[in-house]
Amino acid sequence: MIMINEIYLIKGFEDESYQAFSKRIVAFANDLAKNNEIQKLKVVYSAAPPLEIAVIPFTKRKNAALSVYLNSETEEPFLNAENGLAGKYGVEEAIPLACDKNGIMVNIPRAFAC
Repeated sequence: MIMINEIYLIKGFEDESYQAFSKRIVAFANDLAKNNEIQKLKVVYSAAPPLEIAVIPFTKRKNAALSVYLNSETEEPFLNAENGLAGKYGVEEAIPLACDKNGIMVNIPRAFAC
C-alpha cells in the first residue's frame, strides 16, 4: 500500500511566545494523532529563539512543519490560515538505487529492478 505524504507549514503569531507556540503545536499534533486516517506523523518546530550570533542565519520567526502520512489524499486540510497555516504541500518520495559508473543498477532487490 502506498501512503500519501502531506507537509503542513505553520507560522507562529507575532504576539505568541515560543512557549505558547510549542504548546499549541504539540497539542495540535496530539489531536492529529487521534485521527484514524493518519498512519504516521512527524513534527518539527521552533521551541526557542535562535542564537543572536550564529554561522547559519536562522530566522527569528516561530515555525513548524508537520509531515502527515495518510492512506488517501485529504479533501479538507487539517489546518487553515486562522491556525497559522503557511502552506500545504504534497510530497513524492523516491527510493535511491545504486548504480555503477556506467549507470547500470547494481545490488538491487528484485522488487526494485526496472
